[in-house]
Amino acid sequence: MANLQNTEDFTNWVLMLVYQIGYREIVLGKYPVKTLVDGVGDCDLFAYVAASILEAGGISVVLLYYRDQLHMEIGVDLGRAPTEARVEVYSVNVQNVSYYIAECTGEKWREGWRVGETPSEYQNVSSQVSILENMKQSSIGQVSASLRELDHSTISLKISSSITLENNNLTFSGQLYPQTANENFTIQAKINSASWTNIATVQTQADRQFVYTWAPASDGEIAVQASWVGNRQYNGASSAQTNIIILPIFLVALICCLMLALVMLTFVFFKTRRKNPDHKH
Repeated sequence: MANLQNTEDFTNWVLMLVYQIGYREIVLGKYPVKTLVDGVGDCDLFAYVAASILEAGGISVVLLYYRDQLHMEIGVDLGRAPTEARVEVYSVNVQNVSYYIAECTGEKWREGWRVGETPSEYQNVSSQVSILENMKQSSIGQVSASLRELDHSTISLKISSSITLENNNLTFSGQLYPQTANENFTIQAKINSASWTNIATVQTQADRQFVYTWAPASDGEIAVQASWVGNRQYNGASSAQTNIIILPIFLVALICCLMLALVMLTFVFFKTRRKNPDHKH
């Protein structure tokens, strides 16, 4: 049993709990208890879950929304600066109270973010602050639950070629460990350093592997990754990121034309040399 000495310890344990929920982008909002039951959510749903638990524990919380990044964190009133943060600490001041930033989205719950820590893209960035007021504190029933550490899982991802032409087919293949059939995977792509985009949801086959064919419609550098949200027995996982170079068709055609012109020029040069041999005087 954890020995929770103070508000900071309790907050970090709440974050560890939330990090064990699988990630999936969800458009519609949900009650925190529904997110816990479903076992999946995204940044704002994670923030609602963490904020609800902390508020139920008597800890004041604010919601922090980053409009440009489309991301949400929470701020927590610890009463003092956190002492367990491993890097520089960040906070927001609301009504003369310091609320220390807590990142609620993460995967590795043992090594995840601690209260006061935040990813670099949200450091010293303005956010829209929402104060949690007039919250309903009455209980609507009794809920019981048991928690255990989920087992580890990994995903492998292979791509048929690291260099190809635009509109040419690429084959993605991989496998889940432990081997499980009929599990849905999400394949994401980041094209030319843009944001991650879901390109497909595929299912593991009877042999516990998944295969998907995709034809990139634009040229450039593409990063690809496969992810699985996990289930009631296993933690979710993401594959290693793989980079692909997509060459434009016109560039390849131009190179071919230049090579052909070089061959023709070489042929003409040697033919001219044979017709006009050098003479010694």
